Amino acid sequence: MEEIPLERDLYSPGCAAYGNSKTTLHRIDPVSGWLLLSCQYILESNSSWIIKDVYRKNIFSGEVQPLVEGFRETPIVYSFLADVSLQHFTLNINGVDERGQNEPPYVFSSWDISGEVAEETFRLEVPYQQMAFGLYGSEESLLYYSELGSSGRLEGRIMDQVTGLVTSFPALSHHVYLPARLHESQSPVVSWMRAEGDVNYWSDGSLTPSTYSVGIYLWDPDNGRIRKVTGEPYGYGFPMLMHDQPVPRYMVYLMRVSQNDLCIAFKDVIAAGIMDETGHLLPEP
Repeated sequence: MEEIPLERDLYSPGCAAYGNSKTTLHRIDPVSGWLLLSCQYILESNSSWIIKDVYRKNIFSGEVQPLVEGFRETPIVYSFLADVSLQHFTLNINGVDERGQNEPPYVFSSWDISGEVAEETFRLEVPYQQMAFGLYGSEESLLYYSELGSSGRLEGRIMDQVTGLVTSFPALSHHVYLPARLHESQSPVVSWMRAEGDVNYWSDGSLTPSTYSVGIYLWDPDNGRIRKVTGEPYGYGFPMLMHDQPVPRYMVYLMRVSQNDLCIAFKDVIAAGIMDETGHLLPEP
């Protein structure tokens, strides 16, 4: 293994101009030289507003391709849960611009960065104060999200980005928060975090529950089964099946162990009798 220093800085034009910045590397393609980056900075020394750009930069040519520029604090960059390649990513874009005015809509978008020019393949302007923050995309052009239902709770939805058809989760007695597929190739099972309490309405147009990550639940759309896979009342988050497994055995997730500390936990869902080797949920024992 050889360590090769970069001869170019990784800043966006905004970060380079204003300083006080922090750059995050999300993807690197060592063959083409394209990097996927985000950079956050402060416009003025006496300002507390953090601005973020998302962009590509080529380490060979120095070319910069801006994707999203000048939004306050967000966008948040997500990888597809089963996407360990260099092809795609998604954005959740907060609706406050750098001036704090003319709030644009809260936006979800999917991007293909496999070529020389990045392409936005899907864009959804989220209806104002209707959907919860944190939408997840998939390589199958499915969108997983929560929206405020007639029950007064956040309810899970799956949208086909091609047809617009929406499938609802089963009716539940708690909020469904941050639904996402566990793995696109090994299992159809969808996870979510159980949430409680009132719904918070944010000025950027998104919603969040007041108490979330109470427990992790799984739903198999193929057989209709629902399983709870964690205890309570700890904080949990972001479950997914480990990559490169011959069978979908290990699920990893975050677990809060104290007020300020998180750990990465994993569960053998096959040994626990939760999932079979085909990636489908088993009935309760």
